[in-house]
Amino acid sequence: MNLQNRYDRIEQEAVLLVRSKARQLVGRYGFTASDREDIEQELMLDLLQRLPRFDPSRAKRKTFINRVVDNAVASLVKRQKAEKRDYRRNGGSLSKDVEAPDGGLVERGDTLSADTGQAGRSDEEGCLLVFDVRTVRFRIWSHSTGPIFFSATAQNGPCHTPPVAK
Repeated sequence: MNLQNRYDRIEQEAVLLVRSKARQLVGRYGFTASDREDIEQELMLDLLQRLPRFDPSRAKRKTFINRVVDNAVASLVKRQKAEKRDYRRNGGSLSKDVEAPDGGLVERGDTLSADTGQAGRSDEEGCLLVFDVRTVRFRIWSHSTGPIFFSATAQNGPCHTPPVAK
């Protein structure tokens, strides 16, 4: 293992702390082994930016470094878990083959719409969705003061079949 300190202005103890925290994140929150060095660099950069604010009258240097690194780790985890980047929503590689509606195989990336990045819907699926929405709106209308709501929101769009009441 390479324990050489690559950071000029940081003592060895701080470097070891940052490396330890980076290793602890690997395998959690969607971080992989290939992210370890990037995590380490982000933690070290944050520490370097905050070190000038160290005040020896408020805390020991070691305590200050621990708090800075812990807060930086918390920020990384929060950013990783943000809704748009949530690692738990990742269905896998876009290059992975998935089953197509016709039973064949297609790359996952080919199932996404180019403009939104969301899974595309066929015209038939879109019409079925419109019918489902219309059914819900009809139920709301029939069980409440819905005639106003229904008439204000009703739009046929590309599918012209009337809503089905169940």
